Amino acid sequence: MTDQHPTMKEYAALYEAAHRFKELRCWDWMTDEDLFGVRNRETGDIGWCCVLGNLGQVYGLVIYLGDEGLRGYIKLQTGEVDLHDPDSPHLQKCLMLSFDDRDQLEKEDLRVIKQLGLTFRGRNAWPLLRNYEPGYVPWFITSEQARFLADAIKQAINVTVRFRKNTDLLYPGDEDLYLVRVPRGSRTSPTWHDEYIKPELAAVPAGIDDRIDEIRVQKIKMNSKPSGATWEIGYCYAPTPIQEHPSMRPYCPKMLVVIDHGSKLIVTLHVAEDPHVVDECRNHFLELLETMNHFPSHIFVSREEARLLLDPITSRLGIIVHMMDRLDVFEDFYFSMFEYMR
Repeated sequence: MTDQHPTMKEYAALYEAAHRFKELRCWDWMTDEDLFGVRNRETGDIGWCCVLGNLGQVYGLVIYLGDEGLRGYIKLQTGEVDLHDPDSPHLQKCLMLSFDDRDQLEKEDLRVIKQLGLTFRGRNAWPLLRNYEPGYVPWFITSEQARFLADAIKQAINVTVRFRKNTDLLYPGDEDLYLVRVPRGSRTSPTWHDEYIKPELAAVPAGIDDRIDEIRVQKIKMNSKPSGATWEIGYCYAPTPIQEHPSMRPYCPKMLVVIDHGSKLIVTLHVAEDPHVVDECRNHFLELLETMNHFPSHIFVSREEARLLLDPITSRLGIIVHMMDRLDVFEDFYFSMFEYMR
């Protein structure tokens, strides 16, 4: 996908569609559970759309992109991932149109709006267009994304108007089927049609690399002994992003935090960047154990990814790993760190 900026013609079409969508106020009769799809006429991928605003907090339209986007939507809707989970914001792979206050917009947003000769007044009146990608901060959309977002908004208008008169439109009786608006004919000027599609989510590769330096682990086992302590281990994206250049999109590195559950003291904190996050974090954890003459008897984790990261080490040392719904001590640390760094 190109990173080219949208042209003013593409922006004009997008803002016009956004205006029509806002005037419709479809959030008065739709919720974020009313899911439907729009197929991208250029790539063939499906964007899964839901309307925001029924709760009176955030108004707009979200388009979850492909299988990864749909998985993130499902995890949040089903409660599989708690909103207190530090990584919950990073589940979203989507495009988003929201209507915000002026002070939420960046200079680039205001420049485009001014150049288009548009004016907006009042609260929740200013269109904000963003791309969400796991591990990155929300960012400006590209030319390709602008074209698809404009299509998606127009088709969302079509669907929401019809849904208001016929709620069976999105609920055809088979809970596995979803309405998808599909383009046919000319790619530059297609006609749009309804199809009911069952999402076939591609399988996610199981686990992560479990290779480990056996000699290092055996030395730790010989030179150390269980302490009876319990550690909480948080493995997630860091709360504040890194921007290497003003023109580059800021990203959030991975963070490994080890906290003594009893004393609530930080044992260690390590930040790692792609593409060697797993190797870096495992090596740091081994270095930690090598500097101590003991290791914990129990470890609490709240995410499968953390369990898989530690398993080649904990399984050999006999450390019992517990999957928890929440890590209260780690979450207190994480959110206090977030507030401080913000």
